[in-house]
Amino acid sequence: MSQIKEYELQNSKGAKVKVINLGARLISLIIPTKKYGEINTILTYVHAEQYALDPMFHGAIAGPVCNRIAQGKFQLNEQDYQLEQNEGTNLLHSGSMGLHQRFWQVFELSKNSITLQIKQEHCNDGFPGNVTFQLQYTLTENNTLNLHWSASTDQDTPINLTSHSYFNLAGFGDIKNHYIKITADSYTPQDEQQIPTGEVASVTNTVFDLRQFTLLSEILTSNDPEILRWGGLDHNWTYQDNHQLQLQAELYCLDTQLLLKVESTLPAMQCYTGNQLGVFGIHGTHEGICLEPQFYPNSVNQKNFPSTILKKNQTISQQINLIFTEIEYEHIINIERKKI
Repeated sequence: MSQIKEYELQNSKGAKVKVINLGARLISLIIPTKKYGEINTILTYVHAEQYALDPMFHGAIAGPVCNRIAQGKFQLNEQDYQLEQNEGTNLLHSGSMGLHQRFWQVFELSKNSITLQIKQEHCNDGFPGNVTFQLQYTLTENNTLNLHWSASTDQDTPINLTSHSYFNLAGFGDIKNHYIKITADSYTPQDEQQIPTGEVASVTNTVFDLRQFTLLSEILTSNDPEILRWGGLDHNWTYQDNHQLQLQAELYCLDTQLLLKVESTLPAMQCYTGNQLGVFGIHGTHEGICLEPQFYPNSVNQKNFPSTILKKNQTISQQINLIFTEIEYEHIINIERKKI
């Protein structure tokens, strides 16, 4: 039986990252600050063993297909696939056999970088193909954590990985005193089961227009029907599908003067404000925020969305950068308190 093992990365500036082999999870992401010392910028559990029972995907690599698949089913090459239905009638983050609950093997390890690998057998979790996944975390000297993932397959199969950490740049408390900026011009409206309708809509004149820094407390106390329905944000924004690294979101904590920039080569990003975190009694509601670069949710059932199908004998490769900077509020251009 595999055991949970912990690995630490560090740079000369004092930043430290801890990773475990279960789900290739980030369990600590410590950034040093001049005024407030070391801050663990993600929500964690006290004991590594708690991640085996974690229902909230803390720090995990979610896949092989993250987010939701309607009815837990799809058709590929004229064959129907029925998957687990672990969120009502839908599949969320690939269910109980997803990559988040499986043990990855350490492929390479150095002081500031770790590469992990896992092999998914054909239909072991309902998805076709023998697929090899590889993930590399690299902590740079400028306090950036680079995530690079790749996948190769011997059959056509859907692939959509994301990193699912809950950020809190204060290190404790809730996220209401954080500012959020999401650079996207469009988003995917969703139905009552959080499945995209297929439309890609403009964020203009909606609660999803976060192209200027917006205080999260103003969003979370909004009377907008979408916020009231889900208790906060749990929605998907869309970007140019040009396979180039692009800035997708920024998160700023007024209390600690920490700024997080999220860059990615992926065409979408899910933002989730931890609306159900308090249900499980370990963390509080809205104690952390997920910024999850990925493909569109339910892409495998929407022909007009960017395709998640990885073709036989091909490889996909994607990049996510988490860039941390300590900066005074007055020096951030265009921060405004915008009323929702």
